[in-house]
Amino acid sequence: MVTTVGVIEVTRRYYACRSCQATYRPWDGWAGVGQRQLTEHARKLGTIAGTAFSFETAAARLWDLCQIRLSNDTVRRVCDEEGERARRWLNESSEPAQAIRRAKGHHEFYS
Repeated sequence: MVTTVGVIEVTRRYYACRSCQATYRPWDGWAGVGQRQLTEHARKLGTIAGTAFSFETAAARLWDLCQIRLSNDTVRRVCDEEGERARRWLNESSEPAQAIRRAKGHHEFYS
């Protein structure tokens, strides 16, 4: 598992359904670790780096700055997943519209 303090190994239970091939790791859900085996904070750093640089450069910077080793493909996939999560939140949550209504000043729209 990749964390912001390095890679750690955690022994955990793994369950698999023989008929449908579904898998489940209870500890991963509890710890907030997804299929990429990144902690939430490591995902956040990967996303920030991936939106600031090319994915290849982001992977190199993560290693230089934090000693987090991610491939450029993992950085891209994490950014894609977080982008999809943000898109769903913008489309399904009432929070963005409420924040705009509460904002002071004039609304501006760009086309």
